[in-house]
Amino acid sequence: MIENWSEWRHFPDPSKLELLTAPIGPGCFELRLGQQKVLFGWGNHAAERMTSLLRRSFGVGAGNNSNKREYISGHLGSIEYRAIACATQDDAKKLEEELKRNSEEYIFPT
Repeated sequence: MIENWSEWRHFPDPSKLELLTAPIGPGCFELRLGQQKVLFGWGNHAAERMTSLLRRSFGVGAGNNSNKREYISGHLGSIEYRAIACATQDDAKKLEEELKRNSEEYIFPT
């Protein structure tokens, strides 16, 4: 499954009308700043889940991730992401479990 990860891409700035290219259905994602892994996650609608990491004026969702939002907003010009589509929600959850095994590599491990 890992061979299906996208290339690393610049995390878009919604104020500049840049678009996020991520799975519309189930999938996982990782964010990094340089070579430092920042966070990972999964979503039944991965692209929407990733937008929850943006400031509330641009993002969606009401998750308790204000620290992540502030970090992403503060580094928006340098953050990169990669994503992978999964066939099912269960597949996305399983892949996230694999990512969790190395959670110490991330600034935000959960």
